[in-house]
Amino acid sequence: MDATRLAAVLARLENLLEVGDMAANELARTEEPLLRAGLGAAGDTLLRRIADFDYEAALTTLWAERESGARHD
Repeated sequence: MDATRLAAVLARLENLLEVGDMAANELARTEEPLLRAGLGAAGDTLLRRIADFDYEAALTTLWAERESGARHD
């Protein structure tokens, strides 16, 4: 798993989700294997929330995972 690429994808997703851009759905579909590999269960939750167009909840998931990851570093 490419941690640098994962960080870049998450940053892009965050920007898209914050403005409600539906391009987040396409990016999530394209990067699904990376998100699942890099985030585990949180990746599944993130992908489901994006697929449901629940961008606010997806952002909450993304931010929580970032905080969790920061505590583990």
